Amino acid sequence: MKSDSDLTGIQPYPTYHQSKCGLCDDGSYPVPASGDVFLLEAPKINKILLAKSDRENNLNSFVNEFKSFEHGQTILKAHYKERREEKYEVYIDFVQIIFHIRGTQHCKSYKAKLDSYIQQYIPSNTKYLLHLMDDGSKELANYVCDKIAGSFKDDLLPKILDQDQLEEIDPETSGAIVVVGSCVSNGKNLHYISRALRKYEKLRIIYFICLVSIWPQLPIVLQ
Repeated sequence: MKSDSDLTGIQPYPTYHQSKCGLCDDGSYPVPASGDVFLLEAPKINKILLAKSDRENNLNSFVNEFKSFEHGQTILKAHYKERREEKYEVYIDFVQIIFHIRGTQHCKSYKAKLDSYIQQYIPSNTKYLLHLMDDGSKELANYVCDKIAGSFKDDLLPKILDQDQLEEIDPETSGAIVVVGSCVSNGKNLHYISRALRKYEKLRIIYFICLVSIWPQLPIVLQ
């Protein structure tokens, strides 16, 4: 760093002896250095005992809502993914959530929230339900279609497509297209779909996403 008070132009940096280090007193850890290479020693571990007070306030309700009830019907999974080799550290199986919503008494609180959002945000002029490629998104699109079917005539019920069937969209159709996703971790698929739908100027795009990251408390709707 440049120093106007020193003829060499170098501002001295404070250094300390190992036995009495001001930086260490402030919480820093010493790292041995030889030349321009840092020689990392064995990690110094500070043990911390986790207590009940360290958990998130809504963790109890989350676990009670999505815990497993029978073997083979697990919602929360570790190091799992449907198709590709790369696995998620924490995976939420939305197919199982839809299964419980449709046929069991579990996930009742989440079902109530989901149904409320469907009624509130799926417009009556919806022409297409465009779902992401995963099985959970497909099941969610079918569930949304079933929930809104009573508000449409049979010949006007929204058409369900996946993101690889964009060519089946009529460019002259006016109304809304709802992009349905069970879970979004980074938004890459939504970015691709957004760019692909730009040419359909007569369609209003609505994104209906149920899980963002790994905390499924409320569906997310973007318009």
